[in-house]
Amino acid sequence: AGGRGGSAGDFNRAVQARRPVGSLIKPFVYLAALSEPARFNLLTQLDDSWFSMKLEDGSQWRPANYDHRNHGFVTALEALSRSYNVSTVRLGLALGLDQVVQTLHQGGLQRPISPLPSLLLGAVDMSPREVTQLYQSLANGGFNIPLSTIREAVGVDGRGLARHELNMSEAFQPGVTFLVAHALGHATIEGTGRALPGLLGRSGTFPGKTGTTDDLKDSWFAGFGDRYLGVAWVGRDDNRSMGLTGATGAMRVWADIMRRFDLEPFGAVPPAEVQWLPAPAVPMDGGCRDLGYIPYIEVPPDELSGC
Repeated sequence: AGGRGGSAGDFNRAVQARRPVGSLIKPFVYLAALSEPARFNLLTQLDDSWFSMKLEDGSQWRPANYDHRNHGFVTALEALSRSYNVSTVRLGLALGLDQVVQTLHQGGLQRPISPLPSLLLGAVDMSPREVTQLYQSLANGGFNIPLSTIREAVGVDGRGLARHELNMSEAFQPGVTFLVAHALGHATIEGTGRALPGLLGRSGTFPGKTGTTDDLKDSWFAGFGDRYLGVAWVGRDDNRSMGLTGATGAMRVWADIMRRFDLEPFGAVPPAEVQWLPAPAVPMDGGCRDLGYIPYIEVPPDELSGC
């Protein structure tokens, strides 16, 4: 659904409108990191303290968190599920911007992207269709199927002339996408999307990510259950502020649509390379938090002892 009308001449925002995606980009920063399991896992400690960097034009850039707080050292799981900006930027810079761009292209984004630091916080324009293509690789266990907005072409007699062929390829390691999906499940339980189960009217794991741009001009939500993936964008054509975050705008639209599909919780079977290990208690919310069992691809190093 790309607009209010139904005529062929309408501007279809689902495929034609490109808007800044905000925090919807973050799972792919973590996907790039977790693709190096010898270096990163969900309990890797990331620095979420403020910093500034000098840009090529000589100006200073100082990323800040939405809550304007410094959270110190946090796990990758917490940083993604609670959508912390500063720790995500630090992680992306440690990986290298080119690696993040490459990950987006692997996920199905076909346009060139400038490797600027602001990319790590979603300062890149995409259409809802392009976002759906990226998230489809997460929902599909790392496998990418190029999306088409045309199901089939038929002649005047109603017979099919051509049909969209499904071509599947592996974009990411299934184990890595499972880890990211696990973190996005946390995001809709105790992170930025924690209101989602109440909106859906059911419990379970529904991986999802909110996205909000500066001055509340764009509200995004991308999420999936066992069989269905959806992306919602809410915004104004004149680019004025709506006063809605991803959680208070697009996520509510997404939940309203998905209720009609009787959405089942995400229940992917962990790939063979994923192990479930008891996590050490980690610093969180100003205390020491027991996270239970956490999926890993490689056994974490001994120094990851938590609190």
